[in-house]
Amino acid sequence: MAFSTTELSRMADIVNEALSDSEFSSFTVTTKDFDPNDTYMGGGLIKWSDSNDNPITKAFNQTALNRITDKGQFFHFKSLKIAQLIVSNKSIQVSNILSNQENDFAEYSEFYKRLGLFRQLIPKDYCQQQQANKFNPASKSPMDEERENILILCFSKEGHKEKFWTNYANNDNGVCLCFRLLDFDPKFAWYYNFRDVSYDNGYRFDFINHINYHFIKEFDRQLFIEGITKFSKFYKRGKYEWENETRLAFHYNFDFGGYGPELEKSFPMQTDNETNRKYINLPLEGNATPNPYFTLTIDEVICGKNVTDADYATLQQALRANFPNATIWRRK
Repeated sequence: MAFSTTELSRMADIVNEALSDSEFSSFTVTTKDFDPNDTYMGGGLIKWSDSNDNPITKAFNQTALNRITDKGQFFHFKSLKIAQLIVSNKSIQVSNILSNQENDFAEYSEFYKRLGLFRQLIPKDYCQQQQANKFNPASKSPMDEERENILILCFSKEGHKEKFWTNYANNDNGVCLCFRLLDFDPKFAWYYNFRDVSYDNGYRFDFINHINYHFIKEFDRQLFIEGITKFSKFYKRGKYEWENETRLAFHYNFDFGGYGPELEKSFPMQTDNETNRKYINLPLEGNATPNPYFTLTIDEVICGKNVTDADYATLQQALRANFPNATIWRRK
């Protein structure tokens, strides 16, 4: 069966009304923007006719800019010890979003909460728990499983703010590694994302709630948002906007929505036995293990004011051996 012309027209009106009060008011839709099939996923969802050309995808692309062809510098702050390992090993660990509960995962969760997707927070065996009248704290929600398979590496487009050196470089005892992403191969573009983080004051994406409120009320269906997981991993609240963050992200979901089997061939997933943290070792330029997707190189290292002469010399020696074209200097 199919939605009637009247129903499709009402759907378009709901979406355009929601968009009119947002910064995305130019992304108006017509009846042709909806899949007329009313039995999608058992009839519980309304689907866009084109997953790449709809308001939500456009909002994502507008607020989380794709940086894959940006040849500029991207700054990454580390302790001196970790920076020395990265330079010496010519590789950097990319950890799952679960690794930072207080920041990255908290923001990822916040996005789901603000969209009203509470079912993503409910344990998968919730009904069985209710029947048994017993709560199992070890059970996982769908979102819990997703977060374990989303791996991110965070950069900033600004490397000289004092707050970075205080918060992320151990009060000027750490190091800022300056990266460039080169040799992007477009045929592998589906396997990872390199995008700016989208910052929110709490209401930027509320138009999605507006749409779903009326869709559920009038059609007893929610809007199917195909890019919701991709979108959420590039989301943070406005209080973090000073970081001006760009993220490199891999999605290792092995069931749907990710490219786990393909990514595993190049970057096997590993687990830290002490912390249960999942991560991959991403090879940098010159590593014996090639990166088939792109080249990530270090072209500058900035040492904190408190890095000793001996540590500076050791890092300089490793840099000359592994990244001979890179420069190194110390803040004053």
